[in-house]
Amino acid sequence: GHVSVWDGSSMIIWGGLIGTEVYIRTGAAYNPATASWSEITPINAPSARSSHSAIWSGSELIVWSGHGSNGLVSSGARYRLSDRSWHAMNSINSPSARYGNSAVWTGTRMFIWGGRDNNGILSDGALYDPVTDTWATLSLGGGALAARYRGTTILAGDKVLIWGGKGATGALGDGAVVPVRDGVPIATGYIPINATGFPGPRSRHTAIWTGDRMIIWGGISSQ
Repeated sequence: GHVSVWDGSSMIIWGGLIGTEVYIRTGAAYNPATASWSEITPINAPSARSSHSAIWSGSELIVWSGHGSNGLVSSGARYRLSDRSWHAMNSINSPSARYGNSAVWTGTRMFIWGGRDNNGILSDGALYDPVTDTWATLSLGGGALAARYRGTTILAGDKVLIWGGKGATGALGDGAVVPVRDGVPIATGYIPINATGFPGPRSRHTAIWTGDRMIIWGGISSQ
């Protein structure tokens, strides 16, 4: 239940769950060039959690949401690698507490979508601007995308791709494209991803962008 991001030279991991009850708020950065680890400071780190989301903004690790020892989390923080310090995120207008949501950096915003809370599976999203430390509701002009959690979201040039996950009836094998301009979604609705040749319904899979393809691998296909 930990998260990992690539900052350009190191893999940064943070948080997670040890066993079944021990949530952690520690992490480290691994540099493959020197084959060495460096600790992420726990000073001012966000609360311990798992199944949270994280992105690399180009200068900061941004952590948000998840599940902790006291339940669902609706808070987050930003870790600045340059001075190894944590900074709290504004919570005004932030999305409701959830876990298993997906997140991606659009170039100017953290894009949050889906997840699950105590009432069920979610189909909403939000945008976080680290420059102004503000949240905005993700509003699209039309179309629909089924509620889901533990799916994947990636940036593919000027588009965000949302795919897979677990919905109300089990694992999902569909997805949608969300066009973006200057990192902000264009309100044209969700555009369905062509399902021809899709790899089969699944959740908890991985997805990456190669520059011209989204590669999906692994996951859980059970209902």
